[in-house]
Amino acid sequence: MNGKTVRTLQNSKLNKGRLTVVRDGKNEQGNLLKHGYYLYSLQINGEKYTKKVLLKP
Repeated sequence: MNGKTVRTLQNSKLNKGRLTVVRDGKNEQGNLLKHGYYLYSLQINGEKYTKKVLLKP
């Protein structure tokens, strides 16, 4: 993993409640990503959470 941003899905304050964001497996340029592990980050109330996800073919 090299830590580069692949795509930003949401970058604004949101109202309280449940939110679903669906990934389409593409980068900012619209190209499909290679399968493998990627990191995603969430920031909630000033705390940042980073997790790993596997993108399968």
